[in-house]
Amino acid sequence: MQSFMRFGKVLFILALTTGLAACGGGGGTAATGAGTSTTITGSAGDGPVQNGNVSVLDANGIAVITTPTNPTTGLTAQFSFTVPSGTALPLTITVSGGTDTVTNAPQDFPLRTAVTSLPTDGTPVTGNANPLSTLAVASAEAQAGGITTASLTTATNNVLGAMGFGLAAGVNPLSTPVDNLNAKSIVRANEAAAELIR
Repeated sequence: MQSFMRFGKVLFILALTTGLAACGGGGGTAATGAGTSTTITGSAGDGPVQNGNVSVLDANGIAVITTPTNPTTGLTAQFSFTVPSGTALPLTITVSGGTDTVTNAPQDFPLRTAVTSLPTDGTPVTGNANPLSTLAVASAEAQAGGITTASLTTATNNVLGAMGFGLAAGVNPLSTPVDNLNAKSIVRANEAAAELIR
């Protein structure tokens, strides 16, 4: 409970220092391209989170994943799922539980991300869940119109401007695939953000 209260304080401070209350967003929901499904892959963690539970909700709060168990992040903290055509956007993705492999401790707060648009040709999309994406999603949700492409972009830019913690230039914590070239920068920045939230 204390980490959620601290998280609220971080959001409040972030809103005051970056003017998040002023950023607006368009409204409405969209759907995936007609006749196509899209695979979303991502990485979870401030440090990589092993065996986290992944849940995915559409714009109406309906679970996108209908299998008996939600996909879990494996040893590499990756997850993947398929979004059926016609799914209402934005999607919100939450990773809860699991073990932070940097600290070897249980993940102490849910990690969130959002996907606001999908290509009509079914090209795969990245949706990473980490402390920086969690802050950006919470900030975008608080805007008039909720999570939209515009509000999420503005919120992400504001979060990185206020507390990017040395994240490499050009890396979007929500949508840049994690690879050997950027993994250290992403982990360091998200570990620092997680310490602030805790």
